[in-house]
Order: sequence, then structure tokens, then C-alpha cells
Amino acid sequence: MAVADSLLYLGSTDCYAYCLRVRDGTVRWRYRTGRANFLAGLTGTLALIGSSDGYLHAVDQLSGESVWRLPIRKVSTEAAVRGDRAFFGTAEGYLYAVDLHQGSVLWRVKAGGAVTTTPTVDSETVYWGTESGLYAATKSDGFLKWSFHAQAAVRTRPVLWKRRVLWGSDDGYFYAVDVQNGALLWKRRTGGQIKSSPAVHNDRVFFGSTNGWVYALDLTQGKPVWKCQIEAPVSSAVCLGPGDMLFAGDDQGGLHAINTTEGREMWSFSTSASIETPPVVDGYTLYFRSGDGYLYSLNLKPESARWNAHFLWENWGEQFYKDKKIGYFHEAAQKAKRGVKLWTRQVNWEGGFRQSFSERLVDPDGHLLFFEDRRVEGSQVLTIRGWVKRDSLLVEKGLDGQVLRKTLYIGEDAVASEVAEQLFFNQGALSVGDSRSFPSFDYDSLSRCNLLLTVVGEDTLQWRQKSLPVAVVKKTCDLPEMEGIEVQEWVSSDGKVLRVECPQLRISLRVTSQKQALQWHEFQEKNTIPADVSIEMPLKVNCLNVRLTTSPFLLKRIPFSDQRQILHFVSDSTVEIEVKRVAAEASSSAMLPIDTSGLKAFLQPTLFIQCTHPLIVKTAQRVVGNEREPWRATKRLLEWVYNNINPKQTNVRFKSALEVLETMEGTCSEYTVLFVALARAVGIPARVCAGLMASGKQSFGLHMWAQVYVGRWIDVDPSWNQISVDATHIKLASSSLALEELPRFNVPISLALVHIDTIRVVSYQTDGQVELTAARHLWEKISRLRAEFQDTVALKLLGQLYALPRNSRSDDALYQMGEILFDKGELAKAKNRFDRLLEEFPRSELADNALFQLGKIWQKQGRPDSAQAFFLRLVEEFPNSELADDALYKAGVISEKAFSQFKSAERFYRRLIEEYEQSGWASCAQEALTRCAKWRHQKQGEKANR
Repeated sequence: MAVADSLLYLGSTDCYAYCLRVRDGTVRWRYRTGRANFLAGLTGTLALIGSSDGYLHAVDQLSGESVWRLPIRKVSTEAAVRGDRAFFGTAEGYLYAVDLHQGSVLWRVKAGGAVTTTPTVDSETVYWGTESGLYAATKSDGFLKWSFHAQAAVRTRPVLWKRRVLWGSDDGYFYAVDVQNGALLWKRRTGGQIKSSPAVHNDRVFFGSTNGWVYALDLTQGKPVWKCQIEAPVSSAVCLGPGDMLFAGDDQGGLHAINTTEGREMWSFSTSASIETPPVVDGYTLYFRSGDGYLYSLNLKPESARWNAHFLWENWGEQFYKDKKIGYFHEAAQKAKRGVKLWTRQVNWEGGFRQSFSERLVDPDGHLLFFEDRRVEGSQVLTIRGWVKRDSLLVEKGLDGQVLRKTLYIGEDAVASEVAEQLFFNQGALSVGDSRSFPSFDYDSLSRCNLLLTVVGEDTLQWRQKSLPVAVVKKTCDLPEMEGIEVQEWVSSDGKVLRVECPQLRISLRVTSQKQALQWHEFQEKNTIPADVSIEMPLKVNCLNVRLTTSPFLLKRIPFSDQRQILHFVSDSTVEIEVKRVAAEASSSAMLPIDTSGLKAFLQPTLFIQCTHPLIVKTAQRVVGNEREPWRATKRLLEWVYNNINPKQTNVRFKSALEVLETMEGTCSEYTVLFVALARAVGIPARVCAGLMASGKQSFGLHMWAQVYVGRWIDVDPSWNQISVDATHIKLASSSLALEELPRFNVPISLALVHIDTIRVVSYQTDGQVELTAARHLWEKISRLRAEFQDTVALKLLGQLYALPRNSRSDDALYQMGEILFDKGELAKAKNRFDRLLEEFPRSELADNALFQLGKIWQKQGRPDSAQAFFLRLVEEFPNSELADDALYKAGVISEKAFSQFKSAERFYRRLIEEYEQSGWASCAQEALTRCAKWRHQKQGEKANR
């Protein structure tokens, strides 16, 4: 990883090397290699990329275009660039010098083993480490000058200081050797391996060790100056920063700032996985990567140097979801020519990492004049701007170079929502029960709204080490999607909001100190809802019945009863949702494009669904070809999306259709937005659905799929290539995915994640089998009882199981009842259970077992003819049954011993040997044939003697 000219370069394991803008982390370019790669170095004009695809790649630093690539196997180190040459090593044990202009090898020498460190170069010499020690060679031709053999591998990049080469080894020693001949000058032992490349500053060398300490040694004699305990192994290189700061990342995910003079830890920052790559400092910004998959950027600038503007007020605060920290915010107000400028920066790491920047310009009376919102998530930058002109608002929305504009009515009396509290409290002293309504504007739905503020109580907050009296204010908005959602605010007497809570969404904000606001807390909440049972093959489920018991507030927000999903309200807090797979078939004779006035919203482009973009249109037309029938065109698009997108987690909640088309990777949301865009591009109305889907792991997770209109709305799922979605898709919301519709789309999903504790699966059906949760629970109890030989109690529960509506365990219940009764000697009752199994479940997997048991019962009752009939029926109807060979043998034994019909017995035995030759019963049949032949000859002799 390296920084140059406000751009950051790095490799990755996803086969791409990236160039990011340091201001916001967005992608300037990315370059695809065949396999995982790493940044080998920067030359000023080229970015060198080492890759496991067997090449060293050189790309233009600004454009990302390939300049040359050189076939070199197993490049293992970053490159040291000196003039027009780059030096690097390979895992195959070679050191290379490459001409950067031509992309050709100048020389290659055996390196003394696999090269394990990035080389270091001075005016004449190249230094590098291997598994066996440190080596030095002439820069011009690679001729070996000297080597120093250590007791273990050298993994730290050599550092030059005056006439010394400094490096550490896995043998636990830190070494200083002479640059001319490699003679040992001094060495210092630590209690662990030294894999951390050192840094030199003010006649001191700094490095970390796997024993959990960071060391500072005097460069002259190697004496310890100080050591700082990190309490976790340090394997990555240390890095110097501004203001006498040293940075060290540890193997448990901690990033530590240490004072280079005293060895005192100044602060630390925690991530969820090890930091094994060197941090990079550029000015007052620190960049580092963690094994959790994130690239981090930390601002090191002191507060006094960072803020120079005159603020009317300034706040820092924390964001929480379900009482867990998910981010922080920084807000301030400044004087402006036309009034006051308000701005806010938010950083949120719930389910990813997002930054948002907002700016508002309001006049002295609080009326909105201008607003801008900018959201950065991964490489996606979404911007919304609005200019107020009298009673209208000109809105401009931008994403991926696409800009959409529209004019809205806002009214001349609309005030900015951010100043409503100050306007309320500027009225004078307020008492409990006082309220006021303010006309305002909602930035998410881009619509005019009314805010109602009501004082509902008094409280005291600790504010800047003092107790501050505050009013508790209830705030509501009259937008439909916000119905029933209340916000409570703790407001100071001058209208400053110090705390916010929304109980319905479990979201809260708290103003606090800058230090506390910036503290990182890992958030690992999963967007899943537990279920009481696991649906093992959700894609095959044709019918599903679930019960939700939750707040009446939420039940009013589940609006979907349609042809595949029906809601049955059991009480004001309980609903049963019945979902079924709807047969997929063409239901309209209309040809493409479908043009219905009521469906225009589902044919138009949005910021995320760029269905009129030439690339989208061209791709859709190529896939559909000459097909004009909407249903068959839908199937083509569905299959193409499913086959061509690579399933992969992204760093964006969902990409736009153009972003997906460029990368062809993502999760259900990326599959869906691209499919919807392609469908609209060829004239098929399409919209996005979101809700829950069984995960197969005793839970339901958030999922996104699509609907297309082909005479009626049909649910399809491009993530699973389902032209008719399975019944575990429980719909909570649908949308054209216009930006202003997102609040209505997101609110029901957010409410479900907060208010539904468990989904009770009442029943489901797959391939004709009905699964009842009650039956499953009974079966689990029965299995435990039978394992404990408590058959009497098990028999009672089996009766209860059989009495349930017919389900996948009904035949099991009959069979096990028959088995228990047979073992108890109650043959008539056992026969009744097996007969009923054959009558009610003729296709049961237990039918052959039931026939076998009935044969055994007739044997015990002295009816060999009936017993033989059942054994032979088993063989004829279930020739592949595991019991067929046994049944055929028993039929032979009955003919032989009960009826003395030896020819008949021999016929059964021979068939057994022929059809089941590998069976153990075939050996018994062979013996039986010998026995039958003997008896038959004996009978013939007796007859002759008579």
C-alpha cells in the first residue's frame, strides 16, 4: 500500500488492484489481474503490481491502463525502486532487477533461498532477507558481496543508517551489521520473533516483536531506550507519524500510537482482525488495513490545527442501534452571508462503512435556502442538492455520472428541520404540554411535511461535567411512512438537541465529547430473525405458514396480502402469514414493450435503475434477442443475470445497475437491481421487493428479489434463478427504487428487524410433504424416549403425532406404533397400524418395512400362506428395498418348511442368488438349495422304495 498525489494504491485478494481517492476512499480505477495481488511499488509514473497469476504488472498510476507485464513466477516481495530500475524477490529463490521503461529483466541471481523481505537499495548495493539470513549484492549486476547467516528466517525489510544495516529475525534477535562486509556490530535479543520491519528516527530504531512489546534501541550500541507493552503480537512494520508518533499494528486487530521519546502509548484503535500489513502515513492521515476486510483512514491532525472557522456552535456525538454503537457524528453552525450554514458529517459502520456529509443554508428566520447531501459508501458516491426559489425546490440527484433533476413544491413557509427546536424554544419559557407545528421538508422522501413538537416532560443531563436541566420533547412527522413513529429529544433551553431516541426503530443519538465520539466499537449485528425450526431446503418449499407475535404497531405496517401471500390476523399482536408458490406461466398476450399508463413508474429510470443507459439497453437487447413475448423474455433475462453475476459480498448496501454491470459481482440486491434495469430496458415493467427468506439455518434473513408485470405481477428471484419464487419469500416492501421512495421501502424492513423476536413456523410443504412444527417437536421427544427404551410413553406421543393434520411424520408415527405394539406382543393392534400405513400412505418410504412386518405378524399367527404373500408382494413392489433379499429368502423358507414345496422353494432361492448375488442372504440361499436337493432326493428314494 502506498500514497502519492492524493491517491492511495493497494492490491487485494479479489483479483483487482485499486487506486483510491484519499479524500473519501472512492475508486479512481481498478486493474484486474488473474489472481490475488499486492502493490509492489510506485515509480512516479507506474504502479507495479505483483500477482499470483505469474506476472509482474506495470500500470499507469493515473489511468490504471496496462503499460507492460513481465512473466515472473511467484513474486513474493514489494519492489525497491531506484532510478529506472526495480528490485524484488520471488518465492522460488531469485532476486530480479527490472528495467522500468522496457519492462525487461536486466539480471536475475539466486538469492540464497525464498526471498522474504522487500529489498533495500543504496547507491551501489541491494540488500534483502531470506529464510536463512541477510544478503547484499551489487546493484549493477547482482554479484554477491556478502551474506550473514541467521538462525532463522529474516522477515523484516533491512533499514540503512549511516554505515549500518538494521534488521530483525525469527530467531528473536535484532541485528546491526556493517554495510561493507556484513560483519556483526551488535545484536539485541527479545522474547519473541521479530517480523516487524523497523523504523529509524533520532538515532533510535523502533520495531515490534511477537512477544507483545514494541522496542526502541540506541543505534550506536543497540542498548534498550524503552519498551512499550502492547499485550498482543506485533508482526507488521512500525511506521513513524507526525508529532513524535510511532504506529504499530498487532495481530489481534489493535492499532497503537506510541510516543517515540518516552515509549508511552498515546491512544489505540481496535478492529476485529489482525493488522499484518504496514500502516502508511501521508501528512496528517494514517492508512492501514485489517484482516476484517476494511481499509481504515484516521485523521491525526490536532484539534487546534484542524478547525479554524468561527462556529456559532459545534457538537460531537455517538450513534446507537439496539444499544450498540454504530457510528459518530460531528455537526456545527457558521455564519453565512444570507443567514446560517449548518453542516454535519456522519460515519456509520452498521453493516458496512458509510460516510455522509450534509450542508444546509437557512435564512435568519430558519427557512431553507439550499441543501446538499453527499453519501460515500465504498466506491459509490450519491449526491442530492436542492435550491429553493420562492415556493419551489429544484432538486438535483447524482450517482455514477448520472444526474436527475426535478422541481418540487415546498412552500414559502417551510423551515429547515434542523432548526425547528430552536424556533420552538425561542418562543420563550415552555411548559409540559406546550406544542407547535412547523411546515418543513423531508430530505429523504423529498417531500413537504409537517413537524409537531410537544413538551412531554423535564429531565437533567450531565453536560460538560455539569447537571443541565432539559426539556423532553416528542417530535412527530405527518409523512405516511412515519405514521406511529415518535422521536424523543432532550433539548436545552436554547434549543440545542443533546439526545435523541426513537423507540420504534431502536435508534439513538447522544451528544458527547470528541474523544468519546471517535472511539470505535465493533458492530456485528446480523440482519436475521431466529426461527423456531430450520427449513432445510427453502428453495423447494411450495407452501409456508408462519406465525408472528409482535407489537400491534408493526402488524399495521405489513401491507402485503396478494395472490401469493395472505395475512390472517389472529389478534392485534399476532398474525399468521400464509405464503404459496404461484405457478409461473405466461398470462398475457401483449407483446413487448408493454405500455400501460398505470405502470410508467416501473418502466422509468432511477438513480439506481439506469434502464435507459446505452450499456444497459444494449445488454438487455442482446440477451432478449428477437423474443417479443414478455414471459419468455423475462426467463432469458433471469437466467442471464443468474449465470453471469459472481456471488460476492460488497462494501455497498446495494450497487446501481451500472455498477453491477461493470463488476458483475454482488449479493441479492445487485442481482435484483441489474435484472430490474434490464427488464425495464426492453419494456417489461419491473419493481424491487424486499423481505425475509428462510436461510436453512433456523433463521430468516433479509432478502431482495423482483416482480415483473406480464399481464399480472409475478415474483421472480434472479439470485436463485427462480421464475416462480419459493414460499419462504415473505414480502415486507416493494418499490420502483426511486430515491424518494426509499424511506417507504426501508421502514417496514427496519421495523421487522427490531420488533420480531422469533418466527414460528407452523407448517411448510415441499414436494408434496407437509412439515408441521408441532410434529417435528413431538418427533424429537419420541426419538429421545425410544433411545431411552421408554416405549410406553413414546407410544402415547406417537398417537398424538398421528392425530395431527397429515404431515411428513404421519407415516413414521403409524410405523413406530406398529413396531412398539409388535414388540409388546399385541399383534392385532400392530397389524392394524401397518395396514393403515399401506392404505393411507402407499408411496411412503416405509411401505416396504410395513409389508415385511405384516409378513412377520402372519408368521407368528400361524398363517404361512398370508405371510408368504406379503413377503412376495414386498419383492415385486419394492425390488430395490433393503429388505427385498430377506423377504425373498423367507418366502423360500415357507415353501420349503411349511409346505414342503421344494421346487417352489428352489425357484425363490435361485432368484435370490441371481438378483441379489452380493447379499448375505444369497449365501444362505445357496445352502438352502443344497438342503432342498438333499430332501428332494430323499423323498424320491422313499417313493421308489414304496
